Amino acid sequence: MVLVAFVVIGFAFPTSAYFLGHCLLATHTIRVTTDLAYSLWFLVVAVCQYLAVVHRSRYATFVLTTQLIVMGIVVLVVCVLNFANGWTDLDAELIVTFSIGLASLAFGLLTFVWLQGLRRAWKQGAMITKIRRYSLIHMIALVIICAGYVGIAAFHIRANTKERAIGINREEAPVTLPIDASDVSYQTIGPNYLDCDFATSESAFREWFHAGMPDKLKPTSNISLDEINDTVKVARYYTNAPPAPIGKPRSPGRGYGRRQQEVFNGLHAQWRIGNNQYEVTFDRLAGRGFYRRQTAHD
Repeated sequence: MVLVAFVVIGFAFPTSAYFLGHCLLATHTIRVTTDLAYSLWFLVVAVCQYLAVVHRSRYATFVLTTQLIVMGIVVLVVCVLNFANGWTDLDAELIVTFSIGLASLAFGLLTFVWLQGLRRAWKQGAMITKIRRYSLIHMIALVIICAGYVGIAAFHIRANTKERAIGINREEAPVTLPIDASDVSYQTIGPNYLDCDFATSESAFREWFHAGMPDKLKPTSNISLDEINDTVKVARYYTNAPPAPIGKPRSPGRGYGRRQQEVFNGLHAQWRIGNNQYEVTFDRLAGRGFYRRQTAHD
């Protein structure tokens, strides 16, 4: 049972911190509430697992058993409903979700057996182990746990923090763009994702590319900029700010949406350096360039 406890705590503790990071990043009330509830749920699971095994707490074991069984049943029911609605693709997300449901249900049944043992021991006069005083070791352990919890949440926040700007100048962009670039919009997600679009001419776009644009380094300097034969999907970012007066440039604003579109006529190139995937596109019809950098998914 001790091994099971370490497994449950090892899963529930970082998961709670993960959802706390999601909660701090969320902007919608429903999302904040949901992620906070998930974070507290898994935190209670970790705490109850510790109290159940280390201190033989019947009440903590009962709460833990109920949580794990309920979570397992809910997750499995959701998976079954997805199958019933025609979702037959066994992708990684569905497999992981189904596995979590099975594991939660199995651990819940194990803790139920543990609870029955505690009840028998309680009837025989066994007492719950209690901490009589807090030692330096307890304090150090508490600091380490809090630091780990905050560290996991902070790492998640750093890796998923979004920054978006609409209609800014070339000089304000987070990446070097063609010399005539204007009306720049971009979104970053953490340090490894950048999606940028901008107004430019084809000649300036070609010059920017062949002059060794950002991250077009050796040994990838021989990458070719090819004509688009089929279609290339790109993203445009927009704002709901009011339109600018006639004859005046649009005012910069915060982005509120992302729109996918296809480019049929233009130029395109993509390459990889290390773990980063790069892609540039020029749309002749719209007179806009697109630059994207993201972590490669092998």
